[in-house]
Amino acid sequence: MLEMGADTLDVDQANQRVEGRGNVWAEFQGAHFTAQDIRADLKAGTLLAAGDVKLQQRDGLLTARDINYNLNTRSGSLQDVHGKMGRVLFSAEEARMNPQEVWGVGATLTTCDRPHPHYRITARRIRIDRNRQAVVSGAAIWWHEHRILRLPQFKATLPGAKRQEEGFVPRIGYAGSDGPFVGLRYIVLTRRDFDSRIELRQTARRGTRGVVRAGLDRPWGRIALSLAGKEDVAETPPASDDPQTGIRRLTIDQVPELRADLDSRRVAPWLTMHGYATGGRYLEHETGVRASRAATTLFLAADAIRVGGIALEPGIAWRGLTAGGERQTVLVSRLSLRLAERPGRKLRISYQRRKANGASPFAFDALEIERELTLEGSVGLSRGWALDNTYRYDLHQHHLRDAEVIVSRTAHCLRYSVIWRKARSEFRFQVGLAGF
Repeated sequence: MLEMGADTLDVDQANQRVEGRGNVWAEFQGAHFTAQDIRADLKAGTLLAAGDVKLQQRDGLLTARDINYNLNTRSGSLQDVHGKMGRVLFSAEEARMNPQEVWGVGATLTTCDRPHPHYRITARRIRIDRNRQAVVSGAAIWWHEHRILRLPQFKATLPGAKRQEEGFVPRIGYAGSDGPFVGLRYIVLTRRDFDSRIELRQTARRGTRGVVRAGLDRPWGRIALSLAGKEDVAETPPASDDPQTGIRRLTIDQVPELRADLDSRRVAPWLTMHGYATGGRYLEHETGVRASRAATTLFLAADAIRVGGIALEPGIAWRGLTAGGERQTVLVSRLSLRLAERPGRKLRISYQRRKANGASPFAFDALEIERELTLEGSVGLSRGWALDNTYRYDLHQHHLRDAEVIVSRTAHCLRYSVIWRKARSEFRFQVGLAGF
């Protein structure tokens, strides 16, 4: 239902038309419009706004010279657009939008909030989907007024995405195992549903580490083929319900690996499922094991049970694998307690129990923690500081097996991070562009 108000409001009930002039506002299904002039045709399902137009939606605020909006499809076109989506400042000569995507022509992106941004990305065309994945075509990266790089096309994850990935902008830093390093992820698209990814890290101590992947998005998930050299299988702690325990520092070559991911789907009114299957030939550098390996992993999660500001989240995971003539199955049961999220605060405590049958020749498949208590939390502090923590307590051996503490500060367009990992007795420092 459309609601409108203005200094002057003309209503034509016979033709189902409304026109507002002067300080006009309109509300429709979560979209809030303000402008100097708004005309709505309810029969045709159109809304035309002009003059200092602002459109506020859940994902952010857009301003434009004018907007032509379809009330039936919740889609529209905007001219001379400026806006903010989370931390990303966005502008375009022309934009089109619907509930799934936003397209921009003659676009500019930055996460630097200075009046004259330190850096910006200009693009001939950009598409941002509802998962905050951006496909940028005809791009140039600028530092102040100097163009430093041109890219025909790339894909980037914008701040606020459910799955935040290391971006296309190089990250520099220092790690105990690598020494000084430079890391880069570049995602190239050749079709709307196909992309190839190059992830490289040049290190002083372990040489060049990298992965090349080609992936195809399907309605049910994704298929990817990858080649990897010296990939660190657990550089960050695995998810609390993952069968991989990820304590030891292990690097592998994939020559190659085929992977299929199944997107989360509801299999019962109260139950969701997702999973993945992998197959390939691997070389584990630390043990010298070289063998073929095929594995299937499934995750089942029940809907949260909410009591006040606390949510209980039960779930199980199962993995079955065959490697080098050996077989192994792992069953993980998990119960998580999560506090209601507030701006700048997250906290989850999980109990996991893992049980394995059989064996695998690879050390990265070893079950290093059978019963575990995990605490995961993040706190936003003042002046751009943030603190993220993960602690893993071994309930069988009664000591803290692993912890990761990340202290970061975002200052205008740069993000500085110091990371400590207990299991590896390692510090890392890195700096990169905020949000990319």
